[in-house]
Amino acid sequence: MDSEFPESGGDASSSMRRPTEFFDDVEVALVHIAGSLRGALKLEKVLTEAGIPYAVETDSYLGGLLFRTRRVGAFFYVGEPDAERTRTLMEARRFKVHRD
Repeated sequence: MDSEFPESGGDASSSMRRPTEFFDDVEVALVHIAGSLRGALKLEKVLTEAGIPYAVETDSYLGGLLFRTRRVGAFFYVGEPDAERTRTLMEARRFKVHRD
């Protein structure tokens, strides 16, 4: 996972965003695909406030109901031990949760 997504604004030292190498010894779970920078920054804030370490990478996905198009989004990953807690928090904050 190579993260190309820009760092969020604010104090980077307090961010829970981690490089992908942080998760080398832990299985990771995809919890969200943000389709906009605004949505990605909102989720980064929620995860940081909750103290949940996460990684972000850009990738493409298929979107749209009638006309399927390839789009680029920010893919959010957390360690498997934090996955269910993260999904519960995201659902409470009305984020669309990705489940495998």
